[in-house]
Amino acid sequence: MQQILVYDASQVSEARRITAHACRKWGPDETKLAQIELVVTEFATNLIKHAGGGMLVIDINQGRNSIDLTILSLDKGPGIGNIGDTLRDGYTTTGSPGTGLGAIRRLSDIFDIYSVPGKGAALLSIMHLKKTGEAHLDCHYSAGAVCLPLTGEEACGDNWAVEPLKDRKMVLAVDGLGHGSLAAEAGNEAVKSFKKNVMHSPPEIMGLIDRALQVTRGAAAAVAEIIPGSQIVRYSGIGNISGRIVSAKEERKLITFNGTLGMRAGKIRELTYPWSENSLLIMHSDGLTARWHAEDYPGLWLKHPALIAGVLYRDHNRPKDDSVVVVVGEGSN
Repeated sequence: MQQILVYDASQVSEARRITAHACRKWGPDETKLAQIELVVTEFATNLIKHAGGGMLVIDINQGRNSIDLTILSLDKGPGIGNIGDTLRDGYTTTGSPGTGLGAIRRLSDIFDIYSVPGKGAALLSIMHLKKTGEAHLDCHYSAGAVCLPLTGEEACGDNWAVEPLKDRKMVLAVDGLGHGSLAAEAGNEAVKSFKKNVMHSPPEIMGLIDRALQVTRGAAAAVAEIIPGSQIVRYSGIGNISGRIVSAKEERKLITFNGTLGMRAGKIRELTYPWSENSLLIMHSDGLTARWHAEDYPGLWLKHPALIAGVLYRDHNRPKDDSVVVVVGEGSN
């Protein structure tokens, strides 16, 4: 995952070049690459024209049935007054052809937008680079994340993973101590252990991660098990990982206990929380401040999880720390 700042015209071509380079190794044809470059150009140009600049976050995710490019466009500008108008071809407020957002929506396999006047805009485009199989468990769930290192670092100590199983979904968020390559080593080892032991319960997985991290500098982590059929979430957390269950009607904070996996984990406990089909699970490291409230974002919780993760990262990231925020819902992508 990579963040690209866009504040002047020279950075538009740089954003286009970086994204195309990241996609080429996955084998998209020249037509698809041209479409990707167009989407990035439109996003970046709009950031400058309408918001005075902002950021693009790009990620390539290898799922069970496709390889997807995710592009987030995030800004803190004046926002979009009438979203319906901006998606209509020919509409413009700057004298340009006015085909930008309409073109992005047509070229995207998934498109979403969230904006509150005076509080910025967030846009999401997901484009399939390659199909790798038939529809699988992925289609029954929806998830998205932003995971980025602090400014100036390439390696990120924060990490995450989501594993859909037959009747449940397992979720991990991890924060390797400190930052840089050694923190990334701890975060990567936690993900490796999680995926290897995903059939176990949350406290059992946490115990196995604790054991695996004893050769690293350690990490904070939390594992959640979403069981829609039972309408519950089983949750185990150690250290500075924040967890919440959010819906359009309520917000519930999840309890994480003190300690450090790989060093001083202490007793690993599991707590159970209610879940509904309209709920979202949000887990993030202390790279985001926890001083946000669901009620401050009317309508956001009905959006795609990747867009929700982008908005929370935009508004609450701490620039001097690695950050991960993962959002998981029950439903179709």
